[in-house]
Amino acid sequence: MAGPGAAAAGVHGRVQVRRDGDVWWTAEKRGNGGWERGWAWTPQPRELAEFAARSRFQQYDPASDFVGRRLAALATPTGRISLVNGVFAELGGGLRTEREVTAAEEWALLADRFGIVLDRSWAERVPQLAGC
Repeated sequence: MAGPGAAAAGVHGRVQVRRDGDVWWTAEKRGNGGWERGWAWTPQPRELAEFAARSRFQQYDPASDFVGRRLAALATPTGRISLVNGVFAELGGGLRTEREVTAAEEWALLADRFGIVLDRSWAERVPQLAGC
């Protein structure tokens, strides 16, 4: 596989990259030491239009993970952080911690850890953040 997104099979920190014929896939190491399968792809070139239906689903369908919940995620040098519906999670060095946060803490985390600064008028439209 060459070009953008080229992968080398093997273990790369907490992520495995594997190949089975034309299908490449990843697995991520979990806190219990096991591996959880993740993304899969092929090197076949695609047209942007091929992604339109899935993009609409992700943006508007109630079954999408991105509709009906507050979500921020960010890669860090040692793992990632996420904030989902008032639960802050941190993954680093194979360990995952999570804790519930108040609306005020959620507001502060968005700014301090994710670099997302929202104006008050926007926050007032989100009932869980209103009044922070």
